[in-house]
Amino acid sequence: ECKMSQCIDARALQSRPQLLLQLGELFSNPRLGLLELPLPEVLSHSPEVLFDTGAATLFISGRYLGMPLGPGEDFEAACEAWLASGIRGVGAFQMFADIQVRLGFAECEISEHMESRIVCNIPSRVRASRRPPRAGEVEGELLARVSVAMSITLGGGVST
Repeated sequence: ECKMSQCIDARALQSRPQLLLQLGELFSNPRLGLLELPLPEVLSHSPEVLFDTGAATLFISGRYLGMPLGPGEDFEAACEAWLASGIRGVGAFQMFADIQVRLGFAECEISEHMESRIVCNIPSRVRASRRPPRAGEVEGELLARVSVAMSITLGGGVST
């Protein structure tokens, strides 16, 4: 019989963790690639355009964003509370871990974190405002519009 909890402590897990089977005192060799955890998936975010003049709030909706669980927090208690709440995640289980969001240069400070929604605040600029100066220039040319990357990391490395 294989008994698996609906909750997974993902604080230290990679997206492709080793799988080890145990039967009493017998252990299999660790195997990679037999289990793959879903990466956080962004379905939408707003605003889609940020003016790089100061702080902004970012709203992200998606799947597999996990539930919050910081270092030193009680995983068992968080799992029990989630199961008792009646909320069900997307898929067969729920991952628990802190989440980090970066947008370009800026770390987005998390103010709300749920399985399908993140709200975070960007306190500083997200990109360089000028290109590097050419020979003889004091400052580089102003950049009117630049695309920046968004990265989301769940726990120990489940990232997109």
